[in-house]
Amino acid sequence: MMIFCFHPSPLSIDSLNLFKNAVTWINANSEFVHKHQ
Repeated sequence: MMIFCFHPSPLSIDSLNLFKNAVTWINANSEFVHKHQ
């Protein structure tokens, strides 16, 4: 189990990238909404 923590699988890396993209998208949307209120 510890080895898995230090060597993430490609699937978890993809999930992290998706999560980062989602956060970036949400942040961009929030700024867009604030600028246009």
